[in-house]
Amino acid sequence: MTNHSRLRINRAKRSPRRGLALILILGMLAITIAVSYALMRSQVQSTLLQTNSQTNSLARQAAEAGLNRAIRKISVDDWGGVGTTLTGNVDSQSSYSVTHTAGDASLAPGDANYSELPFRVTVTSTGTAWVNDDVTLPTTHTMTAVLQLVRRALNTTATPALWNSMNGYTCFQWNSSATVWNVDVNAPIQFQGANCFMGKLNLQKLSIDPTLTNSNSRTQYLNDLLSKYVQTGVDYRHFTSDVTLSTGRQDASVSTDLTKLGVGKVDIAPLSAVPVTYTNAPTTYQLYAGGPTYSVPNLVGVFGSNPTGQTIGASTATNPLGIYQAGGTVSFKSGTNFTGVLFSDGTSDEIRLDGTGVEINGLNLPALSGSSTVYQLPASMARNNMVIKSNSSSQVQGLVMTWTNFVIDSGSQNTSFQLQGRLFSEDLDIAARTEWTAVLAANWLLQYNLFQIQKATGVKYYPDWMDASSYNLQAPPLIKFQPPSGVTYHWPNWSQPIYSKAAGDTYHRWDIVSRKDGP
Repeated sequence: MTNHSRLRINRAKRSPRRGLALILILGMLAITIAVSYALMRSQVQSTLLQTNSQTNSLARQAAEAGLNRAIRKISVDDWGGVGTTLTGNVDSQSSYSVTHTAGDASLAPGDANYSELPFRVTVTSTGTAWVNDDVTLPTTHTMTAVLQLVRRALNTTATPALWNSMNGYTCFQWNSSATVWNVDVNAPIQFQGANCFMGKLNLQKLSIDPTLTNSNSRTQYLNDLLSKYVQTGVDYRHFTSDVTLSTGRQDASVSTDLTKLGVGKVDIAPLSAVPVTYTNAPTTYQLYAGGPTYSVPNLVGVFGSNPTGQTIGASTATNPLGIYQAGGTVSFKSGTNFTGVLFSDGTSDEIRLDGTGVEINGLNLPALSGSSTVYQLPASMARNNMVIKSNSSSQVQGLVMTWTNFVIDSGSQNTSFQLQGRLFSEDLDIAARTEWTAVLAANWLLQYNLFQIQKATGVKYYPDWMDASSYNLQAPPLIKFQPPSGVTYHWPNWSQPIYSKAAGDTYHRWDIVSRKDGP
């Protein structure tokens, strides 16, 4: 074998080693590339995580900045109110958008604080951040706070000059008309506390021997009302305290008549102008500046003109003060209960209490911070009349105001009306009870004589005698006017929010009820 042949053989034997080396080199290259890619990917992910963390932090900072600004702004006069949005930029890479929503979604009917719902505002701030001005890849963060108005004062810009004076009386009849209206007060009826009548008071001149107003029957009846009160504490008198009357309009005998009841007369000059101007029902109202606007419903339109067995009042969410416009003559029938403020704008419309178990109640306003005073708005306001129908049984707890006439229709002594509050009216038209006016003068005289014969050993008081007689003239009054207990009546400016800033405050004050990350 030649040398050339050995060389070829040797070369053939070395070729597989060279291929294996190539494979090893390629494998090592692949591993290097894979490791490099993994390292690069890890570095990219680390960079992305760091960037995301930075943008999340920027978004949260933007949300917090927006929330803080909104909380500050809600306390100043240029706050746009609920339903508005506040926006702004923190820097070139972040911004915020803040919404103000009336209420508090965490409160539900039945919750202890549900009555505060109208005074709460939910502030939701959304912060947005992006990287390198790339607004197509934003990061957002949301923060929420619930604020509650600190009620510091009521709006008093429309308070009438005589409001405080009027509120010193259970009944204040202003009679500002040039016509002097008669105010007939006949048993069985009672006005408790101080009362003021600017018209002409006719005390017991229609129903005890009306043809002989200075008769013995009348005198005995009035005197014995006082005697029974002094000796037993049982009080059926027409008045329980001094009566304020306008000068120049009274009979000379009125002081003597009041003295028979054990009360005095206070003189006051007549009024020549209406002390409180009637204001039509507002179509909407606000509790505070910037707060939600509530619509005033038409009562007749919702409940009909003769509501029976209905409960009509406030809705915390939609009508928190229970303000209604009557929308026509409305007759409250048996079992109907109204709580709130009832306007009757029509010049010929009436509010009628015409059934049994009828109630009208004023609504206590949510209390002022740090005050124990209980405020109410008027329970009813009628441009024309409020009428108590015969044989009805009704009660009012609140302030009744009528700019024409407060009427108790002619009817039975079984008619029951109890007012605990105040009555302000141009005129009073209180008819005598039919059982009393049906007794003839001759029968009054006969009953008086019979009473005198037996009183030393029998019935001591003439009112009790007539109550027990066949005429059944009930002595206990079923028509009563009593002053309120622990309630102060407020007259607002109906065109402005009910609550206002306190004297010395430059803005409303708010408490932060809650604050959290997230919606």
